[in-house]
Amino acid sequence: DAYKKFHGQDYEFKTKEKRIELLKSRSFENPELVELPEYSENILKIFKAPNIKHPWFLEGVDLSVLKEFEIFFSLSYEGVIIPHRDYRGRLVGIRLRTYDEEKVKQYKYMPLFINNTYYRHPLSLNFFGLLQNQENIIRAKRAILVESEKAVLQAESMLGRSGNITLAVCGSSISSWQLDMLV
Repeated sequence: DAYKKFHGQDYEFKTKEKRIELLKSRSFENPELVELPEYSENILKIFKAPNIKHPWFLEGVDLSVLKEFEIFFSLSYEGVIIPHRDYRGRLVGIRLRTYDEEKVKQYKYMPLFINNTYYRHPLSLNFFGLLQNQENIIRAKRAILVESEKAVLQAESMLGRSGNITLAVCGSSISSWQLDMLV
């Protein structure tokens, strides 16, 4: 299918020139005007610090990186707990990467549900890793976009704090808010 959704209208993308023309024609929206609801930091206190049994440690993420990004593993939730912060440092959501074989058949990632609260946020209005990597991105004048949070953490483990310019879009597409935030 050659049609894509962009700002609520269908456009046919047959050439690179058409894509560039479309991007240039739309107006810039200041992403800093978007303020997502904030969740209490207290919810993170129920999880234990990561250790060598953490599944992402076994997949190449340093323990120091897991601690810096506050990535936990919960036996009771059978998955990785991933706090999402906006560029200001506010807790705007928490995702769960499940390892429950039955749940994985339907979805691997979902908002965390604790005490009758879904810790969800619109993924299209944030980047995972922006808080930690924004200074590096400004200095480098470039960013590497990846699909998952784990890829940001793996890059941090390989490149170190000062070299990481990766951001996760947490999906397979990028929103206009995300484009504007990069600009």
